[in-house]
Amino acid sequence: MDNKTQNTIQNTAGIGLGLGAYYGTKKILTNTNRMIINKLEPKLTPQQIDTFKKAVYQVHETQGLKNRGLVILDTSKLDFETYSKSRLNLINQFYDHKLSIAKNSIQKYIINLKRNFILKNARTLDLLTFNGQNAYFNKIAKPEIQNGKATFRIVEQVVINMEKNPIFAFHEFGHAKNYSNKNFEKLLQKYFKNPFVQKAALGVILATALLTPKQDKNQKNHKNNIFTQIGSTIKNNCGILAFIVMLPNVLEEGLASLNGQKMANKILDKANLKTLTKSHLLSFGSYLSFAIITALSMSLANKIKDEISQGKKAKNSQQLS
Repeated sequence: MDNKTQNTIQNTAGIGLGLGAYYGTKKILTNTNRMIINKLEPKLTPQQIDTFKKAVYQVHETQGLKNRGLVILDTSKLDFETYSKSRLNLINQFYDHKLSIAKNSIQKYIINLKRNFILKNARTLDLLTFNGQNAYFNKIAKPEIQNGKATFRIVEQVVINMEKNPIFAFHEFGHAKNYSNKNFEKLLQKYFKNPFVQKAALGVILATALLTPKQDKNQKNHKNNIFTQIGSTIKNNCGILAFIVMLPNVLEEGLASLNGQKMANKILDKANLKTLTKSHLLSFGSYLSFAIITALSMSLANKIKDEISQGKKAKNSQQLS
């Protein structure tokens, strides 16, 4: 087997192991991080649950959230299967409508991509929420007839189990406040907190890092073309770039907690505010940890690929000398 074939095999193995390292490390560390955060999350006493429930409804009533149309959907009063089927049905109706007015095949492809992404995660998210391990703010499109035409009415809601973890509502109220600014909302949805943009950006960074050969000292000193320079820059900074891609998530989640904390400051006493602060800090820490985990996984994948491909070349060089 000649050196060219050996190097091709070695590079392919390096890329494969690099991909495995990225997704495997990310999954293991993310699951571990979630377990730690769940264990550290304040366990509310029945008295605290009652106190936070009253505070949530008071904030909802007095700080403009109810007047704006925001609904608190208490999952403790709902049947999981009924709610899940209803939500999935509403999602499908909305995206079927979007498909019916799509102008070309590219738009249809993107619409189906978004639909599948939402459907894939909806049931898991709802199950966690019904169990009191999660809560979420969203905008649901409900079909209605206006002036004889089928259209959709957007309803804002916080979905939460108020009998198990009403404390999560303040963070979700913070999201509602973030999204009350239409320009900020568009910016988040289109670019900064768009899961499709994030996945595409991370995919480009990962592919570039794994497919770009590591430059030796002679190659670094040599004047390379612009594409080689860009590829090397991305490769050498892949971990930092991955963190930057995830940073808008961290900042928006942090802002949501900060807004929720400010709302609660007007209602809760010192002891309960301390409990809420701990919950919000853990929430922020979980998103920050996820960004760091993504960056570390990216760097590790790049390093493993280089170690495998460069190790083979170094061995060949020693044999030739």
